[in-house]
Amino acid sequence: MRILFVASEGLPFSKTGGLADVVEALPKALVARGHEVAVVLPRYRGTKTSAIVMPSLTIPLGQRLRFPAVADGTLLNGVRYFFVDDPAYFDRDGIYGTSTGDFWDNAERFSEFSRAAIEIAKHIWPADVIHCHDWQTALVPVLLRTSYSDDPVLKDIPVVFTIHNMGYQGQFGRDVMERAGIPAVTRRRGTRPRRSAGRYFEWRRLQRVESSQGYVSSRKIFPKRFVWQTPLQTRSFENVWSA
Repeated sequence: MRILFVASEGLPFSKTGGLADVVEALPKALVARGHEVAVVLPRYRGTKTSAIVMPSLTIPLGQRLRFPAVADGTLLNGVRYFFVDDPAYFDRDGIYGTSTGDFWDNAERFSEFSRAAIEIAKHIWPADVIHCHDWQTALVPVLLRTSYSDDPVLKDIPVVFTIHNMGYQGQFGRDVMERAGIPAVTRRRGTRPRRSAGRYFEWRRLQRVESSQGYVSSRKIFPKRFVWQTPLQTRSFENVWSA
């Protein structure tokens, strides 16, 4: 099976927490079991690459277009690495922010990253399944079932979405939806907004709540229902995860 990992960090290239450890170890373990695995990461400051695979992708973000490159991070322990290269977004002192706080444009940065990862799966490294990690990549399954729903290459690809830390929920003001190019079809219609949804657009809440409509199709691979083995750590997700 060809498995494409999409994550915002991964050793030995970048790390802020345990996510990076998993994104290093799990692909290696899957390769050892005979699978083909590639990992897509942002190209942060100091990340060295071996070549440019694609000099420019056209990525729509609201009314704007961005043109990140795709760099080849070579083969490491049997795992192929690709990097989304957009210096304006990723060549910074920190990964998600600095000591003074998060970067103001994180929603846009990782919207572009999610779209670029999908384009990599379409044009560079076709996959049998995409494995996404944490809120930074939660738009991948949403986009696949909306913006790419008519794409013959991508429309039926299964997606696994793993949450490593529920304390980081990806909350942003609603004004980012247009700037980040989030499809309008994902906004609920004809229902009274929930209190928490009135002020914030929660990427992972959208991803989970709408999974019944087919955004997350990992059950094609793992037919049984997911079992959450750790206690809920955030009250704002109590109703979502216990539904």
